[in-house]
Parts: sequence; structure tokens; C-alpha cells
Amino acid sequence: MRNKDCPQEVTEALSATERILLNTLARVEIRGKRGRTVPVLLTSKSQRCLELLFKWRDTAGVAKDNVYVFPKPNNGCLEALRSADVLRTFSKAAGLTNPEMITSTRLQKHVATVAHFLSLNKNDLDIMASFLGHDITVHR
Repeated sequence: MRNKDCPQEVTEALSATERILLNTLARVEIRGKRGRTVPVLLTSKSQRCLELLFKWRDTAGVAKDNVYVFPKPNNGCLEALRSADVLRTFSKAAGLTNPEMITSTRLQKHVATVAHFLSLNKNDLDIMASFLGHDITVHR
């Protein structure tokens, strides 16, 4: 969804930063846990990467009826790749000391924490850094 598609009431309720993001990012909705709708914001680069994936689906052996963005590449298979399995495979292949520590749940918690820190104002960041015993410049 771009700004032109967004209801005026929603646009008016957004901060200046959120309005800029609304004008520069595409919004798509995916099915999340328990059938809930989850919005995903895509940069122009992400959109181009997805278009490239879609362009080469046939060559990769993806079934024409497979509706998933990240499908299993077996002809006739209508399933998606499981992200937890992919993460586990690559964390082991990377030769990590503790690959079992790299999980989708931990990644989700890390992203949530980083997003929370990004939304803090300057004073809140100073307080948080001081509380953690860190220099604020490290966090910025």
C-alpha cells in the first residue's frame, strides 16, 4: 500500500517519519500464526529481489501451482520452505560454535529489541545506555 492507497485518517495519525516510510515502502500482507494478517514493509530493493525470484521459478523447478514466495523447489510440490529448518541448516553449515543458539524465535526477539531501541527518543536512549553501563555512542 502506498500513500495514495492509505485512508486519510490513517495518514493524518502518522508521524512525519512514518509518512516518509509510507511513501517509500510497499506494504504487503501475509498470513501469520493462527491465520492473522501480518503487514510486511518492502524496500524497492526487496521488491526487485522478489521479482527476480518469481522470474526464475520455472527454471528452479517450482510447481506452477505453488503459491508460496519461498517454495520447495520440487516439481509438483505445493509446500513452502520452513524458515526454521533453513536457519538451522545454515547455522550448522557456517561452523558456529553453538548453532543451536541461532533460532527463529531468538531472531524474532532480537529484531523486536532492536526495533524498540530504534523507536526510543534521545533521552530514553541515554537512560537505557546508562542503565546497561554502556556509552551511548555505541548504541547509536
